[in-house]
Amino acid sequence: MLTGDPLDTVLNLGTFAFIGFIVWLMMRKSPDDTEK
Repeated sequence: MLTGDPLDTVLNLGTFAFIGFIVWLMMRKSPDDTEK
């Protein structure tokens, strides 16, 4: 982790949050689609 580079940290957190959000949406939608 680069403590001296706030922008890099923000980008990493943003990417992680974005991926987590997409996975959460897919997991929320999944039961309806797959169990049909």
